[in-house]
Amino acid sequence: EKAVSTGEAPPTVFLNIFDRDSITIGINEDPEQVLNIDYCKKNKIDFRRRVNGGGAIYTGTGSAFLIYFIPTSHELVPETTAEAFPRILTSLANTLRDLYGFPAEYRPLNDVQVEGRKLMPTSLKIENGVMTFRIVVNVKEMDTLIAGEAMPMPPEKVQDKVLKDLPSRFTCLERESGRLLAKDDLEKMVRTAVKNTFNAPALDL
Repeated sequence: EKAVSTGEAPPTVFLNIFDRDSITIGINEDPEQVLNIDYCKKNKIDFRRRVNGGGAIYTGTGSAFLIYFIPTSHELVPETTAEAFPRILTSLANTLRDLYGFPAEYRPLNDVQVEGRKLMPTSLKIENGVMTFRIVVNVKEMDTLIAGEAMPMPPEKVQDKVLKDLPSRFTCLERESGRLLAKDDLEKMVRTAVKNTFNAPALDL
């Protein structure tokens, strides 16, 4: 992010595939409040604090972390979060529809969903002339019983949701597409999304 802001690095898209189950919590969250820490330690679930905001996010092995580091000087990069969330996530949802044929859609403020099930939790920062857009791509089925024990969900968190329990509120690419997805599939998905969003397939990846 710093290198892009100073011009030392070109606009960059980063894709990382998780090799173990883990949880990140937002910078302002209290781990004692949002996690069952004893359960996480007992079951060897890594947990870390992110440098950005948002709630607790559980990511299973084989899922991925996608980050856009794009200067706001790019003509297709929004300069506000109100513009960036719908622009980036609608394009990403359309890419999933085109590649895999399932009804992915942008859900305000910051989710990609499939018929009410969350597929991609995201967060965004626009600072020092760089849009840093973080996206967790749920690729594989996660053990929702373990995730639910590790990060218990308070009732007020789901009171406005149609789907209340963790297994019904979350989904993944492999479930919705009906196929196993390898690293090459994820790279193709990301490159296609970048091209569709920025009309710039030459972005580093």
